[in-house]
Amino acid sequence: LISPRDSQTGLPSGKRTHKPLLIQKAWGPSSVQIFSALTHNELLTVVIDFFSLQRTGKLGLDHTIKLNNASVMSFHSNADTDNRQAPPTDTMQLVFQSIELIDHVSQSAAMDSLTGTAGGK
Repeated sequence: LISPRDSQTGLPSGKRTHKPLLIQKAWGPSSVQIFSALTHNELLTVVIDFFSLQRTGKLGLDHTIKLNNASVMSFHSNADTDNRQAPPTDTMQLVFQSIELIDHVSQSAAMDSLTGTAGGK
């Protein structure tokens, strides 16, 4: 997210803009679906869950990123030819109309939209 600022006052001087979200993931069944979404210009609702080790020693949901009216801007398959042990990965960029960040640990959230609405709790 970029929020242009006036260098003299520090006040907002223009419209907020979002940079594409860059994701790298292991190759798998979703790779074909993501490639298809790119080639067909599909609008997507994307939910990305991040897990971490909890105090109990179990894996638990840590935070979530939600994208609305997202589309795949670029898709690239990667294979490390020098290291045949490394699994292939995909790198993609997603553009979106709105984004929501949810922290499940602190039970807080914030969102921003290109339509001008922003908020948090």
